Formats: sequence, C-alpha cells, structure tokens
Amino acid sequence: MSTNIKKQSKKRRPESTSRTWVEKGTAEFWKIKAGRSQVWHDIANDAKHKCVVDVYCLFFYRWIALACLVEKRPEDSNVLEMLQSFISELCSSENKMMDAVLANRDMITRFVSSEHMDLIRYIGLPEDRRNIKSVESLIAFQNKIEAGNTEDVMLHIFQCLYLLRNRIFHGKERWDSEIARATVADGTKILEIFVPIFMRGMNKRVEQLFC
Repeated sequence: MSTNIKKQSKKRRPESTSRTWVEKGTAEFWKIKAGRSQVWHDIANDAKHKCVVDVYCLFFYRWIALACLVEKRPEDSNVLEMLQSFISELCSSENKMMDAVLANRDMITRFVSSEHMDLIRYIGLPEDRRNIKSVESLIAFQNKIEAGNTEDVMLHIFQCLYLLRNRIFHGKERWDSEIARATVADGTKILEIFVPIFMRGMNKRVEQLFC
C-alpha cells in the first residue's frame, strides 16, 4: 500500500507545480488564511494605537499577518520563494501596489537605501565597496519605479524586508541602535501599508478563479 501512495504522490506533483499560486489552494483555504491575516493585522493596529509594544514587536505582528497569506504548508520552507511567487501573481491582478509605492516613495526609498539595510545586505564588504553597491542598488530601484515595473519594485522592497525579518527572527538585530530602530520602524510601516493591499488582491484572485 505504501508503494502505491508514493506512486500517486509522484504523479500529482507536476500538476500542482504547473498551477498558479492561488490555484494551488481552494476558495475556503484562502478565506481562512485571509481571516487569520486580518486578525494579526488588527492586533498590530490595536497595539500601535495603544502604544503598548516596541517597534520590533510591531514588526513581528505585521510580518505574521503577511505570513498568514504567503506561507502555506510545513514543507514549503523557502519563505522568500513563496513570497516572490505570491507577489508575482498578485501583480497581475492588483493595480493599487504602484499607487501605494508612489504615495510613500520617500519613506520606502529611505528604507531600502538606509545605512542599516546596507550593512545587512552587504555584510562583510569594506565600506567603500558597500557604498558603491548601495548607490547602484538605489539607482536600479528608482529606475524600476520610473519604468512602472510593479513586480520588480515590489520584489525589491520585500527582499529587503525579508532580510530584515531574518535578522530580527534569528536574534541578530541590534536592539540598542537608533539607526536600526528607524529602519525597523519604516519596514513595519511598509508592511502596514501593503498587507491590506495583498489581502484585497488575493480575494480578487480567489473570486476570479473560484467564483
């Protein structure tokens, strides 16, 4: 019997990988995930308004709200790949993302080009080389915005957020640095802006595919 089960699983896998991100679930599955994401989004909003938690805790709450949408099964361990797939699909149906980028361009640019983010992305490089890489990355990011390339812009932003997330989740982030805290605060604000947009975009895709 175990042999038959293995054969069946091998036959199903190519079919599942050929479908889009949302198509791999069901309408009920995505409804549950959207509900969980909304709960964490509301928890973060409540904590923010009551000023009862530190900015690092707010980042945790905001990221969990995102993870509720993006992460699916225990075996899907590569969070960055899941995030990239999720954003790529939503960019095909959600046109509010670039509007949000343009409305918050200064803050988002400050985040992706911050000194602290450069230290995370280019760890180990000498300062002169790190500065060159930082300028090159910022120019590339601005060019993506000017070109209206929503998917590339969103992937750039969320790759930075993912690197920051790893630092915080794995205990490598400096809690006593004002520069670090400012970067985390901007990252938290970006999640606050885009998670609701992601929820709306996902619901729209679910309606298109299953209704």
